[in-house]
Order: sequence, then C-alpha cells, then structure tokens
Amino acid sequence: HDGSEGVSFNKTIDAISEFQDKRIDFSFAPSGPKEWNVAGCDAVNEGLRIIDKFNIDCEFILHLDQDDAWQPDHIQLIVDKLSSGNFPLVYSRARYYMHDRLQHVLGPIPFNRENALRNNFIAHSSIGYRKNAKHDYYYSGDPSEPSDYRHLKSFLLNDPNATFGVVEHETVGYFQRCSLEFSIAETKRLGWL
Repeated sequence: HDGSEGVSFNKTIDAISEFQDKRIDFSFAPSGPKEWNVAGCDAVNEGLRIIDKFNIDCEFILHLDQDDAWQPDHIQLIVDKLSSGNFPLVYSRARYYMHDRLQHVLGPIPFNRENALRNNFIAHSSIGYRKNAKHDYYYSGDPSEPSDYRHLKSFLLNDPNATFGVVEHETVGYFQRCSLEFSIAETKRLGWL
C-alpha cells in the first residue's frame, strides 16, 4: 500500500478472496510507526523472504501494488522479453497518474544505462526479473533517494555490462494518491478490467 486514498485493507482482502486461486498468497503485517509501503520496500522484502523461506518454485518476480493496474497481457510481455535476452530486469512503459490526473508516461525507450544510474523513470509496478537475479530492497530512511530506485540501480551496479530489457507498450497504470473510483474507471476505460 503506497498511501493511495480510498483503499482499505478489507477491500484488498475481499478482492483477493474473489479470485479463489490457491496460487495467490496474501501476507499481512500490522502497520506501526512505519507503514508497509512497496516503494518504501518492507512488503517487497517480506515477499522475497517468503519466496526463499518456503523455496517457492517460481522463475520470475513481478511487482504490483494493490492500487496499480496491469493490462491483461503484461505478465506475458515481461516474461517473453526476459526469456528472449540476457537481461537482469525488464520494464514496460507505465501511465503515471497523480491526484486523479495523467501526469506522463514512465519508462524510457530505448533504455539508457547512464540515465538510469542518474534518474528514476521506471515504475516499480512495471518491472520483472528472474528469481535468481533478485536483490533486496533496502530502506535506510534516507529520503534523498527512493528505495525502489536503489533497487533498480542495484541490478546495474552488480554487473557493469548489464542493460534492461524494455517492453515498448504502456502496460501499467501507476496510480499515486488517486481515488479508488478514478483508478477503477481509468482501468476500465483502457480496457484492462
């Protein structure tokens, strides 16, 4: 949960239950002085620990905040791109919304390593990577650099020759501080729901 208005814990549980899919696992940790926040990373780190602890059989890891949206073939496009090249990480373009308005599209084409090490233009809900290439998010409390950006950079810093794969389509709706009503309506308008 990244602080979006109008989204409650109970609605998240209800939405997950409707799928009735045993492959979906939901973990909850009560909020304390520090909220669980995907961009802030605690929830992602916990998910990565669960994958390791229970030796979950998966090849790829993708992130999706409960208030963001993927077009129906997002997973397939990311997996196809990861399978077709020697990329530690693949991202797609993302429509970035704030306060119920489209701001711009994230995800530079083509990928530029030097720019990626200087600026964060990739939405964390648009990435995918192989399980064996994962890196933990680290939250230092330092607001000068978001932890999701540090995570993306870690893929590049661990391998000086690494480059990211790019899915050139806009496959993600990245909603920040948007109302639930707007997020759902926009997702339907795009034909993703």
